[in-house]
Amino acid sequence: MGYRPIWVVITNDNTLHKEEVRFMRLFKRKILSVLCSIGLILGLLMINPMPVSATTADGGSLATAYPIQEGQSYTKTWEKYKNDYFYCTFNVSEKGYITLDFTKVQNASSQYRKLYIKLYDVDNNVVFYSRTNSSEDAYNYTRLNLGVEPGKYYLQIWPENTYSVPQTTTFSYDFTKSNNWEAEPNDAIEYAEWVNLGKNYTATFNGAEDGAEYDYYRFKVDDSTADYKIRLENYRDIKDASSTIYIYLRDPQGKTYSIKSKFVYEDNTKDAYYVLELPEQGDWYLYMYSYANQITQVSYNLSITKIEKPVTVSYRTHVQSYGWQDFVLDGAMSGTSGLGKRLEGIEIKVNSSKDIGIRYKTHVQSYGWQEWRYNGAMSGTSGEAKRLEAICIELTGDDKDKYDVYYRVHAQSYGWLGWAKNGQPAGTAGQSKRLEGIEIKLLPKGQLPGGTVGYSYIELGKKADNSSSAGMVNYMTHVQTYGNQSYVYDGSVSGTFGEAKRLEGIRIKLNTSKTGVSGGISYRTHVQTYGWLDWSKNGSFNGTSGEGKRLEAIEIKLTGEMANEYDVYYRVHAQTFGWLGWACNGQPAGTAGYSKRLEGIQIVLLPKGSAAPSVLPGVAGTSSFIQK
Repeated sequence: MGYRPIWVVITNDNTLHKEEVRFMRLFKRKILSVLCSIGLILGLLMINPMPVSATTADGGSLATAYPIQEGQSYTKTWEKYKNDYFYCTFNVSEKGYITLDFTKVQNASSQYRKLYIKLYDVDNNVVFYSRTNSSEDAYNYTRLNLGVEPGKYYLQIWPENTYSVPQTTTFSYDFTKSNNWEAEPNDAIEYAEWVNLGKNYTATFNGAEDGAEYDYYRFKVDDSTADYKIRLENYRDIKDASSTIYIYLRDPQGKTYSIKSKFVYEDNTKDAYYVLELPEQGDWYLYMYSYANQITQVSYNLSITKIEKPVTVSYRTHVQSYGWQDFVLDGAMSGTSGLGKRLEGIEIKVNSSKDIGIRYKTHVQSYGWQEWRYNGAMSGTSGEAKRLEAICIELTGDDKDKYDVYYRVHAQSYGWLGWAKNGQPAGTAGQSKRLEGIEIKLLPKGQLPGGTVGYSYIELGKKADNSSSAGMVNYMTHVQTYGNQSYVYDGSVSGTFGEAKRLEGIRIKLNTSKTGVSGGISYRTHVQTYGWLDWSKNGSFNGTSGEGKRLEAIEIKLTGEMANEYDVYYRVHAQTFGWLGWACNGQPAGTAGYSKRLEGIQIVLLPKGSAAPSVLPGVAGTSSFIQK
């Protein structure tokens, strides 16, 4: 059994008046009635809250974004002739999903319009971008389910246009805590799927649902000097499915780029690619999206590969009469040919982000070999009229072993010599011959430059001072008057020419540590009075000493694995005839029946199948062996 409350009014004289009690009882009933009505209204609002008008809110920028609450519905009306942006903001306290619902935009004339939607994070990065459908018979609303991390977010919406009448949308947002994502992991930019470079990814794109379809991918750019190739198999079907499919890139700073129109089709296929040139280092995002109800299902394959920029070398020369020429690149000639102009100086530099440098030194008239110069510094002279006679070039840095530097020179009297590489000398020594031109190439390890490799440096034995293993093939001769000369190697001249001095004996040996191939070398000479001697090999002496007997001819051949990998070329300078043609692999070189002395010899190893070296300073068409 309940009790009835007693209401008492205290007056100044502490007496109770019946009229006042009656008044208070009536007042109590009115108050209770009003409170009950308010409670009922609030209860109904909790079940189905009325939309809150956001029309008069500022919201014209991120700074004045209108705060919205979870579970609340909002309306926004754009006045006629105005399609300005509207910004609102909300906070997410935990990892989970936000659900954004938007009714179709309808204007006062019952026309449906598109509504554009962008979601930003607190750093002003675009997290999501979509658009509602304007078709009257399509879905009445658009629902977006987005995975988000805790933080502050900004929602930007704006209509397609207003024409001459206002238009209105209703929107709301809800939040669901979730550590186990129900959607695909690449449906939100924070959970974009990592793309390993070079790997192929298969996915399905479906824009036939009530919500916009998004596919997000993320890849790492770790080399800002390389290009990155984005390849989409079945791109033609993606593009042709609907004009409302969009493809964007987002750089590490949050700037977005539309790239759909920049894809290039591969030959006669549905596949296409886009090359991202020299991108900024960091995390990049690729995302595709379509508005709701626009396309049916389309499958595609995605791959992203790094295209390393080639490492290049540039160089210029200081030329007699002309001064400094312009820089040239990668095998182009710097200098002149056929003009008789000496090179006097050179600058060389490598163009690459890799840890590769270059150094070089030149042999200069009067001064001899200069010190090494590095990465664009000048080697040689300027204004002194001193010729360059030879050059050495080699790479530096941690990545140097991944590349070979090749170079060849145009030398006075000899023309173009063969390619030297990785520090080998190119040019001449002891002959006062000028360099007139040079070509330089920087190639991946093991790749060849084209043309003769070797026979790049021609030194005179009478002025040489070499070990017996300086080159791939090393040789020395016993010369009339001079006796044993120093070893020379790889095409240099042992003996003399123009001095009427006979060769009397020879030694030849290989350095297999430089050839990289096992095997040996054999040789024999035709000696005045004695004829052909027995074969010698691998550094043994062949000929005579102290007997005054001239050599008249020679044969040289390779043995073992060397014979399978290399050809041995050799030629002689013969009395009266001068330089003869090149002999190869056991052929005779010299004369027979003429009693003519050999005066000088050149020997060079070239890769199997190579053409003979330059005939200069000999005469083209001259035989290697002349007999009666």
